[in-house]
Amino acid sequence: MRRLLAGLTGLAALTLGCGTGRATPSEPTPQPATEKPAKESHGETVVQIDNQNFNDMNIYLLDADTRVFLGAVNGLSTGTLAIPRAASSSSLRVRLLADPIGSSIPITTPSLSVGPGQTVYWTIGSTPSNSFASAD
Repeated sequence: MRRLLAGLTGLAALTLGCGTGRATPSEPTPQPATEKPAKESHGETVVQIDNQNFNDMNIYLLDADTRVFLGAVNGLSTGTLAIPRAASSSSLRVRLLADPIGSSIPITTPSLSVGPGQTVYWTIGSTPSNSFASAD
């Protein structure tokens, strides 16, 4: 009987110890960063991407013979990237390339006329023919 009583007392103490051990947050809970639109803060051109493809995509700015990496957008998700003013040529013509990770068929936009602070909207479809882009 003493063993049973000692066991129940130990169990009660353990239960009470767990119940009162709530941690009070000493540090603030991390909050998701609020993203300012890049065009407001730095005069950059913003690219809003709706990736309707299953593949994750690396997004590049095609500038003459070079590819400038802008960022990545996961498959079946949306993302916002910025084209820095220094990366785009002075001709205000923008062409983008989505290079799928795990596939070999890249998808490109047509050449778009885009000014500083404007937004490019790009829907990446499952095939290049299902993709379209516009600038506003």
